[in-house]
Amino acid sequence: MVFIKLVKNSIGGAVLISLATIGTANALQITPISYDMENGGGSKYWDKKYNGTGNTSVDYAPLSGGVGDLTDGIIPTQNWNTPGVENADGTGPYVGWENRNPVITFNFAGTVRINSVTVHVDDSNGAGGVLVPQSILLSMGGSNYNSGSLTDPPSAAPTSYTFSGLNFSGSSLQLTLNRRTAWVFASEVTFDGELLGVQPVPEPTSTLGFLALGTIGAGATLKRKLKSSKPSEKETTKVG
Repeated sequence: MVFIKLVKNSIGGAVLISLATIGTANALQITPISYDMENGGGSKYWDKKYNGTGNTSVDYAPLSGGVGDLTDGIIPTQNWNTPGVENADGTGPYVGWENRNPVITFNFAGTVRINSVTVHVDDSNGAGGVLVPQSILLSMGGSNYNSGSLTDPPSAAPTSYTFSGLNFSGSSLQLTLNRRTAWVFASEVTFDGELLGVQPVPEPTSTLGFLALGTIGAGATLKRKLKSSKPSEKETTKVG
């Protein structure tokens, strides 16, 4: 919402335009600017796309300040053990943790409101010890959410869990994957919510300000011309 405020200048009665933009909530998918966690491991189920600090070729090495597989928009439709999905170079779409409950902290560019979180995981029905998590914990700005025991779908296929109605606010969100068996595999985490805060207020010298000043100036000039072109009325004095 934009408000235009007219302010009279003390010099020549000029008018200045001040534009104030009131911060409004914008519902959208919010992408983290970074996430911090332990690298995957076991059999090279690493986050090789990660572009922050840390060694992506070392099992469970600490990673920070970057993004990678978990926010790249790639959601596999096949299990981790399908030929061609994972590979010996550790560049597959999944990040896998063995005998660990990974904690991942997602960082955002400023304060946001998170309404829902979707976590994409693999479920090979126990093949290789891979099942969906037992539970997922979320924490942000002093608010906490515990999924409780998650339902394990009967089919052996990648699946996802969406947690809605969170109404979390803050600049970082912590997610914990509590494993059900030896392994937990994740491929993507997405967030829906709103950007919060007041947008910067443009100066009166902005383009829109100049346009508004030009419009007002033109109106004032036209008014003066009309006034000067109007015949003057003289007072008649009766003589005699």
